[in-house]
Amino acid sequence: MIPNPRIDFLPEEVHQLNHLRRLVKEDQMNDNPDGVVYLRIVVCTLDTLDDQDRIYQVVKEAVDDENFEVIVEKKQVSKYPAYTKEQATEWSKLSWPMMWRGNPNLIKTPLQESEVQQAIKYLKTVAEMGAHNDSGELPIATVIVDPVKDKVVVSKCDNRTQGQNPINHSIMTAIYEAAIKEAERRRNKQASNASLETLVSHSNSSSTSTLSSTTASPQESPFGGADGDGGGGWLESERNYLCLNLHVYTTHEPCAMCAMALVHSRIAKLFYIRSSPLTGAIEPNSGAGYGIHWSKQLNWSYEAWKWRGSLQTDEEPIDNVPSLNDSTNA
Repeated sequence: MIPNPRIDFLPEEVHQLNHLRRLVKEDQMNDNPDGVVYLRIVVCTLDTLDDQDRIYQVVKEAVDDENFEVIVEKKQVSKYPAYTKEQATEWSKLSWPMMWRGNPNLIKTPLQESEVQQAIKYLKTVAEMGAHNDSGELPIATVIVDPVKDKVVVSKCDNRTQGQNPINHSIMTAIYEAAIKEAERRRNKQASNASLETLVSHSNSSSTSTLSSTTASPQESPFGGADGDGGGGWLESERNYLCLNLHVYTTHEPCAMCAMALVHSRIAKLFYIRSSPLTGAIEPNSGAGYGIHWSKQLNWSYEAWKWRGSLQTDEEPIDNVPSLNDSTNA
């Protein structure tokens, strides 16, 4: 095995390789052509150092035994850890053997049928919104939903072209609009409370009866719900905190900016239709593989669900959502 001081002669590894077995016996690999037992060691990736002669010298000096033959080869390895134990087993057969330490972020509880139907309904909505977005704009759309009341809080399409603002992504503008509506609702609530206080200060037996009648009727929310009716849900909460526990439906996998904004907004679930291979921040093989929605370095996480296609023709609008240019941020 190569001593750590010898490894220091190599550049610092640019990729995270903790999911790979660094030392593997030949009989653990798929090929064993000549019956000779080999110990195979992951030294570094080609992105770190693509100089086989230098790698050979480092390994040869580290082994320091004439009886050991050093052979430097290129092998395919998985850049990312597997989601499940089954994936780890399958990927190990296809490339270099992998470690499996479990995945604490794996969603173990499947969606209920009612949640699936709700998701399909709103994914259809964003698919149709994106398809009919104004000429010149990207076909990206987002809907923020109160899952308890099954009502739309806000819906927005991408507006970075007409808005002449490169950060006018549909998720960003939807979060902003939700904040505006919540601020408006609070102002209306304060104004309503102020008028009731005035009524109380000038109360008499007659006005007391009027006050009781007024307070018995819940105040209408700008979102279309009512405050204080005991029905639960974000739309009808006394005082909302950001987008706490709301569901977000969008056409495309969010970029790092939007995915992080959803963390700050404290959403519960994200649903999207198309992956964004170069700019996405959810899937491990998208962009830089951030996986922002479940990063342990952050103080909030949310579930992310991707549409996997349909066997029914009535889901065609969802499946017809176009892919974006690879460099486009969603």
